[in-house]
Amino acid sequence: MIQVYTGDGKGKTTAAFGLAMRAAGHGYRVRIIQFLKGSTYSGELVAAEKLGIEVFQFGRTCPHAAVIKSGFMKCQKCGQCLVGFNDINDWDRQKVGMAWKLAQDTVIAGKHDILVLDEIMEALNIKLIALTDLLAWLRLVPKKMEIILTGRNAPPNLLKQPISFRSEEDKAYLRYRCCSPKGNRILKAAGRSRPLALRLFFCISLRA
Repeated sequence: MIQVYTGDGKGKTTAAFGLAMRAAGHGYRVRIIQFLKGSTYSGELVAAEKLGIEVFQFGRTCPHAAVIKSGFMKCQKCGQCLVGFNDINDWDRQKVGMAWKLAQDTVIAGKHDILVLDEIMEALNIKLIALTDLLAWLRLVPKKMEIILTGRNAPPNLLKQPISFRSEEDKAYLRYRCCSPKGNRILKAAGRSRPLALRLFFCISLRA
């Protein structure tokens, strides 16, 4: 089974982690490989560790990682742990190669039920992984194994393949009745398919 989470809106990685956590709760073996993403300490990483989900990050390390992990500082959104399209270096290329090999080895080993390749679309779009190689590899993945691919700008030829599920997040605004006593709210939620849990979080936060 192949799933694709793409689009310009937010929520792709969140959706993939949500699926992974639910699967882990049912006893499935899950591995997440993040392309061009370095050490960050978001809530989903902490939760994944508690649930025994393997997360491998192949990107640039946050310069404030140790302080954030200790709880004395929050993420400053500086972007230094992210890899831009215009500043790819040899280390980035090597790390993408490591991530891609780990993905292939994971399938060959056959010890996991679900494999998430987070932000693999970015690696495809900047030509660090050949689309032909990915398509050929997907054809060899056992049907019992579930593969989740995330990232913006999924190549059209990939979307033409037999895909079990496709979710496209866009920069839409969601209007819904809020549970806050202050009445209706128009909340910016980037993506029509924003998870319900996040909607409830926004509503509850307005009660304070």
